[in-house]
Amino acid sequence: MRKYLKTNSVDKVDGQSFSGTDLNTSLTKPGIVFPLASGENVVSVSSIVDHHSGRVELKHTEARLATLVGDTMTYSKGKCVAIVRDNDSSIEPNEAEKILDIKPKFIEGNPYIVYNGFDESILDNNFINNLTKLWDSIDFEPDTGCIFDENLDTKTYVYPAYRNTPDYGFYHTEHTLEPEDDYGELEAILDDLKGIPGLVNRVKFMSMTVAEIKDYLEALVKKHKLDKKLISGIKFMFVKDTLLETYKDILSELYTVEGIE
Repeated sequence: MRKYLKTNSVDKVDGQSFSGTDLNTSLTKPGIVFPLASGENVVSVSSIVDHHSGRVELKHTEARLATLVGDTMTYSKGKCVAIVRDNDSSIEPNEAEKILDIKPKFIEGNPYIVYNGFDESILDNNFINNLTKLWDSIDFEPDTGCIFDENLDTKTYVYPAYRNTPDYGFYHTEHTLEPEDDYGELEAILDDLKGIPGLVNRVKFMSMTVAEIKDYLEALVKKHKLDKKLISGIKFMFVKDTLLETYKDILSELYTVEGIE
């Protein structure tokens, strides 16, 4: 659950959970939930964040107490409250907004907590207020010394493509085209739509990060008032080739909206 501290509103966070890889307990290849090889009564916190439209939202968090017993790390899951400081801010246009000439946004902050293992009774007393005051009084800087450059390289994965249509939802395809195979198809579509500003070719599209591509596609649908179902599954897409298919679906929809024969 999530509670916004400024407005006192409570809502359910989107259903996010750790994957099987995240939950791997192997000492040689541990998942992010069980990362420690040694220690005694060490607090281990694992979280999931979502990058969306230039913002980062905390979606899920868990806390465990870890101790090495013999050759096995034992983890005891406990209660967890994560406090997110969210100040007012103005953000510069991201890559997608620059391409589409969308102006910067002012964001009014609304600090919130995400809690796990508590019932809602904690919202009705001073526990959260006291915890927030304590957190605000702490001068804390996270230790990132355990993050290594070689683990941050972008890895290439091959997955079947998933397409989305307004009438039929998601369906699986066997689309396995290499990038150069559909180059001509995309360029032909863009040539027909050359009167529409802000459309990018394949080279530019693939040079963007996955997060930038998602921002761009969402901004494109919003700017041209297209059916939002075109991007309904975009949060679950992490491969550029799959996002490229969504881009082509959006361009196809533009044919109809713009009345192009």
